[in-house]
Amino acid sequence: MVLKRSGSLSLSLLLLACCWSSTVAPEVIEVTGKRIVGYVPEYRHGIEWEGVLDKLTDVILFSIEATETGELSNLDRLPSDLSRIQKLAKDRGTNVLICIGGGGRSQGLGAAL
Repeated sequence: MVLKRSGSLSLSLLLLACCWSSTVAPEVIEVTGKRIVGYVPEYRHGIEWEGVLDKLTDVILFSIEATETGELSNLDRLPSDLSRIQKLAKDRGTNVLICIGGGGRSQGLGAAL
């Protein structure tokens, strides 16, 4: 799956749609003074999200790619139940972020930015 700039979401709009700012697990930050971030690759999306999100202030989902023209590809690497995960995260005050590129998947990212 590829999203094109013309008529679809651009790189920045997808990031805005998938990432939101919320009250981030205030009890975790209050106790530790730190953020606890989890980095979840697509081959681990079958995890028990409720328990994971209870322990994190932020979760980063890896990884979709950008083409040189700024199109987003490989959106199938995002969890199939992303809406449910976002709702669970929001209920817990956990931020959900999407990683674009990395792990040999950044070929078009430099030109896109």
